[in-house]
Amino acid sequence: MIDSDKKTSKNNLREEAEKTDLEEDIDKVNRIHDAIAQYWNWAYYDERCPTDPSWLLNECMKSIKSDLEPRASATMVEIEEFLKEHPHNSLSIVDVGCGPGGFIQKIITYFSEKYPDIKLAICGLDVSEEMIRYAKKHVTDPRIELLCESITNPTLKMKKEPFDLAIMIFILPWYDDENAKRILLATRHRLKPNGTIILLDFSHAYSPWRGLNFFSKTMDKMADMMWTGVLGEKFHLNKRYPGQIEALLKDAGFDAVSSWSTENRGRKKGMLVVRAMAKPTGVSTGLVIPEESHPIESH
Repeated sequence: MIDSDKKTSKNNLREEAEKTDLEEDIDKVNRIHDAIAQYWNWAYYDERCPTDPSWLLNECMKSIKSDLEPRASATMVEIEEFLKEHPHNSLSIVDVGCGPGGFIQKIITYFSEKYPDIKLAICGLDVSEEMIRYAKKHVTDPRIELLCESITNPTLKMKKEPFDLAIMIFILPWYDDENAKRILLATRHRLKPNGTIILLDFSHAYSPWRGLNFFSKTMDKMADMMWTGVLGEKFHLNKRYPGQIEALLKDAGFDAVSSWSTENRGRKKGMLVVRAMAKPTGVSTGLVIPEESHPIESH
């Protein structure tokens, strides 16, 4: 009995340590995105472009503006593939890390024109108060719920959960493997049985600065220096190989359905697009992430 109590106590301590670690990372991401929310607002809505003492940050964010359309179109391709395979009269979506709501706006516009008969409901989540403030300013459609929350919050309540579809555009790179897995697990638990997640992620080939992909390692260091400067403490952005993302998804209870690199379809180099289906709740294994592995088979 005493041994059992000790084991329970150790498990509780480990869970508390993991919770604290995740909360600390979420706080860091929150602070970074609060600081750059005005840039994303400018990028999506063409409001006044901010200026920052950091030349590197200014140039990076200006360059990323050109990424928005490729990001949106690549994600929309997978939403349409999902609808072909799983026809819906209604569709509920959770956008994890919705930023200022720019992609939600694109979904609304696209569905209104192409799928007017589908009843659409979207919840946008972001840990940044500034991002959600901009989102609420621009996204006023009554079908949209916007919350300043983390998907990992066990007390989080969303009107339309469980969802048919989760979208995660460049969220996992802000977290290490363990915390990325926790985010994916929490997302899976908010999906319907056989619900689907669509990920857009950085690969090792990505560089926000056009024409500098050849110097990717140097640019990665510069990017880490930039985010460290924004945060005020050391920060590392995680760029993963396709096989590493597949491993994260598998350990979080997803089966990869399709995966492709954007450069293979004439879009900006260095973006990975993955669609995966949730396994029955409760399926999970230990986290094993390979240093480098083969890409997921493309469809």
